[in-house]
Amino acid sequence: MINISKKPDKYGRYKVNIRKREKLERSLIFFEGRTIKWYRLLAHLDGLKSESLGMLNEKPSIDKVIKVLNKLFPRKRKNTLTFTDIVKVVKNKEKVSIVELMEHFEKKNSVIYAYVGKLVEWKVLLREKIDGKCMIRLNEGALMN
Repeated sequence: MINISKKPDKYGRYKVNIRKREKLERSLIFFEGRTIKWYRLLAHLDGLKSESLGMLNEKPSIDKVIKVLNKLFPRKRKNTLTFTDIVKVVKNKEKVSIVELMEHFEKKNSVIYAYVGKLVEWKVLLREKIDGKCMIRLNEGALMN
């Protein structure tokens, strides 16, 4: 499904939401290749793949992953959450619960789950149940494979 906003924003831009994977794959032709936006769309399609980021046959360190996430998804406003923020907290605490992340960032669980879900999908983080709690930790064994 593709949704296009009815009115442009104050800069004359229209917002396009693409929810289906097949439509997103087909829409890549509308973006100039090897640009930040193109890499960002690729990340949503295929995860953070080493070959698409110029790291063939290389296991990146968590610092490299943070650098790539900062480049692809930079902070837009001072009070917004980024993928890098989540990764840094998990890196510092080794294991952290969703509740701890909610309290740390003062964000709702839906926001935290969205970010954590994408990082788990990209194999940057692992989610596991410990004593009934959802715990998050770095996936050091399979970063960006």
